[in-house]
Amino acid sequence: DQNYQHQLTKENLNAAAPLQAEFIAALPGFYYIEFYERSNDVYDLSPYTLTATFLSQEDTLEPDNRFSQAVLLEESNQVKALIYPGNDQDWYKFFVSKPGMLRVQLAEAEGIQPRMLLYSDSKNQLGEVYAKNLGEELMLSYQITRPDWYYLVVSDQGENNLSARSYVMTIEGG
Repeated sequence: DQNYQHQLTKENLNAAAPLQAEFIAALPGFYYIEFYERSNDVYDLSPYTLTATFLSQEDTLEPDNRFSQAVLLEESNQVKALIYPGNDQDWYKFFVSKPGMLRVQLAEAEGIQPRMLLYSDSKNQLGEVYAKNLGEELMLSYQITRPDWYYLVVSDQGENNLSARSYVMTIEGG
């Protein structure tokens, strides 16, 4: 990275095979690539080709990192978003119009160990679920007793991992 800290190692044990690696940059900046022959005792005179691509990770719902910035979910019961950078939190606000079982599913959480917290409009925590493994699917269930506004926060359990791809959150019931 820009501080010359080692981020990724990829080895190719078959010299004739192409080598491919994927790296998710947690911060903007310059990153450096080093190529070398591992044992430093052979060389090849033929040229190699380096192809690098960049896919931007952008969460269009940002900023949504605290209660006061919660994204209002009016038209849809499903959201696709990113935990990016690693200490990101995604807050959502939605209205439940009738009593019943509220279910919130979080899927496709590749790269993060997801955690979901449910809050009332008065900022009381009502429920929490968290994954034990990276990419694990979650289901949060809560019995709604009266119509009201509710808040949901999605984050990485340790707040240090980041999404490899957008997670999918689906809200049902209530």
